[in-house]
Amino acid sequence: MMRSAIAALLLGACPSSLPADGPKAADSSPEAVVRAALAALKDGRTDEYARLVDPDDLQKFKTAMLAAGQSADRAGNGKAILTMFADAAKSVGDLAKLDDAQFFGAFLRGPLSAHADQKRVLNGSEIQVLGQVAEGADAVHVVYRVTASDEGMKVAVVQVMSLGKTKLGWRVRANGEEVLAAGLRAALGEPPTEPAGVKGKPAKPPEGEWELQNSVWKGTRVPFDPKSGEVFRLRFTPTTWTSFVPAAKREDKFTAAFSEAGGVFRVDLHVDEPGKEERGIWKVEGDTLTICMGLPGEPRPADYTCPVGSKRYVFVLKRVKKD
Repeated sequence: MMRSAIAALLLGACPSSLPADGPKAADSSPEAVVRAALAALKDGRTDEYARLVDPDDLQKFKTAMLAAGQSADRAGNGKAILTMFADAAKSVGDLAKLDDAQFFGAFLRGPLSAHADQKRVLNGSEIQVLGQVAEGADAVHVVYRVTASDEGMKVAVVQVMSLGKTKLGWRVRANGEEVLAAGLRAALGEPPTEPAGVKGKPAKPPEGEWELQNSVWKGTRVPFDPKSGEVFRLRFTPTTWTSFVPAAKREDKFTAAFSEAGGVFRVDLHVDEPGKEERGIWKVEGDTLTICMGLPGEPRPADYTCPVGSKRYVFVLKRVKKD
């Protein structure tokens, strides 16, 4: 069900022929820096990626994240913080001893090491730089398209990487609110789940067909362009969940059970290993269906959040109008 493809797209990819040590002096354009940065991420060379980031942003990132980590450590959540940083240190105090680039590189290694299934998808992904937009003399936004295929499905996502001019040349900006907010959410611990033993009563599933608009996989948001032709749809019966791509004429049908408990609509999806059901919740608001699912064997989510490192995913779908 698009598992590794969804998880991988945020990271991007680029041809393996790019220089391993970053752009040379003769080719230090913003687009060259972006290619080198993406190549480093693809190969797991997060420390090299960090050296291509604006030093001022690295310092701001460490200051903000370390403050959140120290707060979480005082609340007894220090272990969760260390996991986020791929166990680069034995304590939050040791994290503070890392220099700014090492700190950022360790933070990036966390999700990379946690998702081994990304490597296969990333190795086969392609990147196309579409161009750049200048914002004054000291800022540039490079636009690129990442295309990856997995389990017979091709997914293409257009991304933007912003760069600023520094004393070292063009460097990637890393002060984005999305990255910092994701880290702060993860620092607070796992998102809430439904208490064990809650019983539900049978409920009708969402009616009609639903087309995916965007999704979040373990905290990684991957929007889908309905105009790309690679649309992904779901439909339900009281006992089944069917996912399909109309253009590929392929369907995957799974046994499902729909219920309601305390005003919350729930779904239990039987996939992969026996006894490893995916438990989730769903809601319909107008023509929008939102589904939040725990990974196989995980507790049922109690809300629709999906922070970095969480063992859940979220689908947002739009009702397909009948002709």
